Amino acid sequence: MHAFGLVGVLNGSVGRQSIAVCGCSDGSVEIACLERNKLIGVYHQSNVGVVHVLVTGSKVVVARLDGSIEFLDLLLSSERPIRVKSMRFLNAIRAHQKPISFLLASSLTVVSASYDHTLKLFDLRTCQLQSMLHAHSGPTLFSACEEGLVCCWSIASGELLRTLDVKSTGRTHLACTAQYLLGYSPEGDLILWNKKDGTVASRIAQHLIKFESAFASRSLVALNNDIAVTSCESTLTFWDLEHKAIIRQIDLGCVIDRMYVLGSHSVLCQCSNTVYRVDSPIVRIN
Repeated sequence: MHAFGLVGVLNGSVGRQSIAVCGCSDGSVEIACLERNKLIGVYHQSNVGVVHVLVTGSKVVVARLDGSIEFLDLLLSSERPIRVKSMRFLNAIRAHQKPISFLLASSLTVVSASYDHTLKLFDLRTCQLQSMLHAHSGPTLFSACEEGLVCCWSIASGELLRTLDVKSTGRTHLACTAQYLLGYSPEGDLILWNKKDGTVASRIAQHLIKFESAFASRSLVALNNDIAVTSCESTLTFWDLEHKAIIRQIDLGCVIDRMYVLGSHSVLCQCSNTVYRVDSPIVRIN
């Protein structure tokens, strides 16, 4: 029996089936078909617990408790029902000396952040370390720290471009749209910064916070350029970014450990060993 599961979502090429890749406390990686609600594959080559899982293309990136990162290649069948044909080991790297606190991937790059105060970039094509940013490479990378600061980095040069003061203590959760850098503060405020110059476009406070900020489980994702979603303990909140308004709140009745984007109109919420799919409301604000 697994203590927890971490879910990455892969939209299958067969119909509209989606695949969940779950990392478990016993070190195994499980693959499930969400549409059929069925486990279709297991990869178990290490007993070190999994803390983060990402899926990008056919690559699966697994972060473990010891600070290591594994790269796997997932091959799915082309016919229905979808099956796992193989899950092949590509490389493993001891990325950090302390546990990994955050993992993010684009089409070509994986970024990891750790309690050892470093950010590391990995090339998905070679599955090797690309560069490292200390004290905490065109394109800009944003990071947040416990001191209430958000750092903006140049990925090309590794230069720190600017810092943004959240004016609160504790880590701010970050997400991006085409126009804004979004921040979800420990107090429950949703902050919108202009990505070009770092100015605050808006700061929206939630006045009915039921949980102690220091201990609440929080998440933030951007569904698209118009809708953001935050979670605080068991409460899920949908935000209209254009009108700076809350358009839906849902209490799932259990603590939301992780939240993931599923397409541009839905989120997956992981509550212990249970996963909920929640769709964005269709709301017109005049």
